Amino acid sequence: MPSWRIHEKWGIRLLGFADRGIDKIVDEQLGHDSSRYDVEALNEIVCNIYAKYGAEGLRYFVLHHYLDRLMDILVMAFVHHYEYYAASEADPSKFAEDFLSEVEMMIRRDPKNLLSLFVCDLDTLLHTLRWMYPGKSRRRARKKFEEKLKEAYEAFRCDGGLRKKLSPAVGEVVDAVTRSLPCILLDVLEEELMGEKWGPIHRALQNVLAKASSMELKGLRERSKRLSDAERMSRFIVALTTHLKTKCQYQCA
Repeated sequence: MPSWRIHEKWGIRLLGFADRGIDKIVDEQLGHDSSRYDVEALNEIVCNIYAKYGAEGLRYFVLHHYLDRLMDILVMAFVHHYEYYAASEADPSKFAEDFLSEVEMMIRRDPKNLLSLFVCDLDTLLHTLRWMYPGKSRRRARKKFEEKLKEAYEAFRCDGGLRKKLSPAVGEVVDAVTRSLPCILLDVLEEELMGEKWGPIHRALQNVLAKASSMELKGLRERSKRLSDAERMSRFIVALTTHLKTKCQYQCA
């Protein structure tokens, strides 16, 4: 998860508001991030935050969840596009824009965030979930999130008050995040690269190395070697951060 420094910085920059008390509520009340995947916890925390902090506090609450999920989406997209790069002889910069496009798409179609139901239809989220958890071996995990989404869909449909509070907040936050996405991603990556904390790059590379080990065991030595090559990993990370810096400079120009 991103540091509270990241949450506070982007709360101020995107919404003009941040509050450490809301961060604590999301991370500590009713279980860590439970309001992202449990509709009853979501309803309870939304009511509490709205009563204490009003609409701006609710938007910050929504932003907290989107920044948290952005880390997992970043890892997934990094692994996905690094594997394509490792299997090719192409310049790594050619994969950077596709990486960014996938992250932006998944922010709006994230089936592991109940708030996605306010910016995406249920069928698309279920389809994305099947893409994320393919095959029989992952059916149990897929089923768990399918049930959570369907339960939340019915709750939002029946509870006009909850829908009225959340719908505009989610729409505003998603638009703000996608507009500033390159700069947010760069901020997160640079925090990790400066050694402040383990983050999505470490998680992604661990995932890549696990896949390489699996390939080695299957006798796919050449593919395993290309995937686990440290220099190749470094070139991909440099290309990615360079692309994000260019995008940020363009946005600020």
